[in-house]
This record gives sequence, C-alpha cells and structure tokens, in this order.
Amino acid sequence: MWDCPNDGLIVFYYGHDSGYTSVELLNMIRTIPILFYFLFFTQLNGQLAFQANEDSLIGLLNSMRSESDLNGMIEANLKFKNSLSQIVAEKDAFEYPFDRLSKLMSTLKSPDDRFRLFNWNVEKPDKSQLYFCLVVIPDGRKSKNKVIDCRDKSSNMRKSEFKSCTHKNWFGALYYEIIPYERNNKTEYLLLGWDGNNTLSSKKIIESFSISKSGKVKFGLPVLSSDSKVRKRVIFEYSDKAYMSLKFHKERKFDQIVFDHLSPETPQMEGFYQFYYPDFSYDAYRYLKGKWVYTPDVIVKSKGDGIKRPYNDPREDQIRFR
Repeated sequence: MWDCPNDGLIVFYYGHDSGYTSVELLNMIRTIPILFYFLFFTQLNGQLAFQANEDSLIGLLNSMRSESDLNGMIEANLKFKNSLSQIVAEKDAFEYPFDRLSKLMSTLKSPDDRFRLFNWNVEKPDKSQLYFCLVVIPDGRKSKNKVIDCRDKSSNMRKSEFKSCTHKNWFGALYYEIIPYERNNKTEYLLLGWDGNNTLSSKKIIESFSISKSGKVKFGLPVLSSDSKVRKRVIFEYSDKAYMSLKFHKERKFDQIVFDHLSPETPQMEGFYQFYYPDFSYDAYRYLKGKWVYTPDVIVKSKGDGIKRPYNDPREDQIRFR
C-alpha cells in the first residue's frame, strides 16, 4: 500500500493486511513513473500548442497593422479577433502568459485572478483610434472560459463621464492597469487607460468596472466623486505633444490615483484641450469608504528615499500600440 504524509512524498509499504501481493505492488510502483511522464508530456504539448497559437496571433496582428487601407485593416482585424477569441476561450489560456503578444497589445490579468483583458487598438490612416477588448472570465464548472466581446461606441456617447455601459456600448480605451477595491461588500475595479484620440490631443481615462455573479460586465459605476458630482468615469484630454501621468499609488493610510493637473497653455485657450499641458501640480482620487474622492494639490512620498515630492512618472509608462 502507499500513503502520503504531510511533506507530500509518496511512501510505499507492504504488510500482511495490505490486500496486495508483492508482485501486484511492484507492478503498481512501476506505473508511477509512466504516469508522471504522461502528465509531463501532456503539459509540455499544451505549452507548445499555445506557443504556436501565440505565433499565429502575432502574425495576424502585425499583418493587420501593416495594412495602409482602412478596409484592409478592418478585415485583417476581424481575422485576428476571431482567432484570439477562440484561443483565449481555452481553459489553460487564462494562465498562459502571452509574454510576446503582450509587447504588442494589452493582456492584463486582474490581481485577484477574477478576469483577464485582451485589449488592443487599430490606428486608422487619419490617426484616430478604434479599440477592441475581450473580457475573459474563467468558469470552473465549464470546459471553456467565458469570452465577452466589448464594442467601442465612444464616438457616439454623450455625457460619457456619467453614463453606465455594457459590453455592447463600451467607452473604448487601451488599459494598462487594473485596481481592485471594495464597495458594499463586493469587489469592483478601476481601469486606467489611454486613448490616442487624434493628431491634436490624447486622453487618459479612469474607468469603473464590475462583474456580476452570473458573469455580466458593467462599465461606469457611481464611485468617482468630485465638485459635488459623482462620475462613472473620468476623462482627461490634453495636447498630443504632452505626456500626462496617471498612476495608482498605494499609501499606508489610503490608496490613491495620482495624476498631472492639466491647464491651458494660455487663458485664451481654455476649453481647447489640444492646448492643455501638465502644469507641475498634482491631484488625486483617494479611496475613502467605497468611493474615490477627488483631492487637489497632493504630495506623495517616494518609496525609494522617503522624501516627499510631487508624483510623476517616466514617459515610457505611456502605452501606445500601433
């Protein structure tokens, strides 16, 4: 017979009450290495299959981005999206790193392993952007992951900072960070994103997001409080020549999202956001009792030396896939 003590080692022992002859036990022992080899090669074959799939996806994505004609881009993008949807629906795809694909698009996983975002942009010949996002949710009761295709409807959205959306009318962006938080005893998320917008201006976005128990997604939750208003997402627009920092920062007392304060180049340019630039002051949204509350003129502590200084991020933090 065999037993498995706390250290995880399999120990074989033989006694008169085992119910097995020595020959039977010997045959059992011989099957153990075969089982281990089978499991090893099964896992290896799975990894090789995903590597091949990743190679195929990279080829399709690069092919799409090499198209100079908009119709060609859209057709090639559809092929890429259909292939990606099939691949990420596979059970093991949720844990597969997609390291090489991640250099060309966003493949974020939530810190709590609740979902994963496969998110990319298509830059049109006029430099405006189209955004695509697949939300992948693992389901232990089924053989496939749930894949939700988000449709970018931001160009037709009015009062977008106050609108709740489903995957059918998503406010498109390219996400680079997922931030979990608790509200009403449930886990919700903020998504930090970027929008290339056009040749004149870019945007940074704080999006709120949730997943129901049944796996339905919702964008736009009433959690971003500022100026006596509660927004469902916050959109910052600024000159395409500038870089705006928008970064999650964890403090001992509270979590906060710190960002550059934007001002017009001259007072006459107020309202013309292609002339807005960081003015070397910094604001934040601080997490307080289930909401993110706007806080102006913040100073945050550097993790490195303990010296208090304005918070800023290097330019390479900006994500732009073309």
